[in-house]
Amino acid sequence: MRAFLSVLLTGLLLLVSDNAAAGQAAAPDATGMRREDRPITILVAMDGFRADYLDRGITPNLAALAARGVTAPMRPSFPSVTFPNLYTLLTGKRPDRHGVVGNRFQSADRTAAFGDDRAASRDAHWWSGAVPLWASAEAQGIGTAHLFYLTPGVDAAGNPPSRYRAYDEVLAPIDEPEALLAWLDVPEAERPRFLTLYFYSADSQGHAFGPNSPELAAALRELDTAVGNLMSGLVRRGLAERTNVVFVADHGMSEVRAERTVALDRLVPAEQLRPVSLGAFAAFDAAPGASLAAIADRLVGRHGAMECWRKEHIPERFNFGAHPRIAPIVCLADRGWTIALSPPETPPARETRGDHGYDPYDPEMAALFVAVGPAFRRGVRLDPFDNVHAYPLLAHIAGIRPEPGDGDFAVLSPALAD
Repeated sequence: MRAFLSVLLTGLLLLVSDNAAAGQAAAPDATGMRREDRPITILVAMDGFRADYLDRGITPNLAALAARGVTAPMRPSFPSVTFPNLYTLLTGKRPDRHGVVGNRFQSADRTAAFGDDRAASRDAHWWSGAVPLWASAEAQGIGTAHLFYLTPGVDAAGNPPSRYRAYDEVLAPIDEPEALLAWLDVPEAERPRFLTLYFYSADSQGHAFGPNSPELAAALRELDTAVGNLMSGLVRRGLAERTNVVFVADHGMSEVRAERTVALDRLVPAEQLRPVSLGAFAAFDAAPGASLAAIADRLVGRHGAMECWRKEHIPERFNFGAHPRIAPIVCLADRGWTIALSPPETPPARETRGDHGYDPYDPEMAALFVAVGPAFRRGVRLDPFDNVHAYPLLAHIAGIRPEPGDGDFAVLSPALAD
């Protein structure tokens, strides 16, 4: 009870202080809005947070926000893996257009592949196919700040965001919100208005133990505590009433087992293949000296739990296949299966684990979307939508002029209060 009264008293004091400051506020600027009234937008990316995790009854903070805000299953872009979709959320362009076409891929004019190491992936070359929302914001005089978000990238001049802390494993998820909110503890004139935050643990535990494991459930509970810390931190700072928070994920997660492996060496000698990526989503070129045409003749088509295409013949609904960074042959496994060069030689340490990269239209690939704040209606559940439509919504609520993209503002306009 004493702790509760202390928190209550602190909140009342902050409210009084904020009201007093409001009475002394400067006159409105040229936009007609006082600086202290301008909205703050926080984009929270929760890697691997499947949409239906919200219904498991173990994330009460997030569920409460969904109940008083807007929620919907969000369909990832193809391929349903992390880097392409985190960048799509920031740019409004599909991977086939912004050029981050996988978690690992190559470019003819680069020796190192994207995804080989963090240094290589920071090369401005990889991010040059689109202008991320933070770069538009900073060019328009809107301050930004980014904690751990994996794809803030660099702007056209090769510069990172003005406030950016790269991902590391030292800071615990429950402590991430306070580290982000510290960027708001500055005078109003210096305060960033578009911020991003990234959590990894749902994805890592989902991969290691599977989406139905107690380890994943523990990670979700920890993330929910972090969500509570974020929202209470805004309240303590007197910023809750002017802050819109949008929680998203890059993809979902499916259960996989070792015996569900498509072994490519049963179709093509492994030494003839140069794999760019493997797993649920796989991409290949021919090894030096091997015939791509001969490999395509053997791989293209349906093979049990896998289907392969030449890049130019990937089904149109995936909106994927035109970018030069995409490998010549792309394969997609059925849900729960893994594509490998050969069968595993030894049984894995854990029989059940998780993976993603499957068909974006599969419900288990659906990603979290929850939006709450003064810009949003209350208690609204929308139909599933493609994640490219999140970008124009984010730009609108943050007051940022958007770049042309693949999203349509009208798709998510029903989420808005005004």
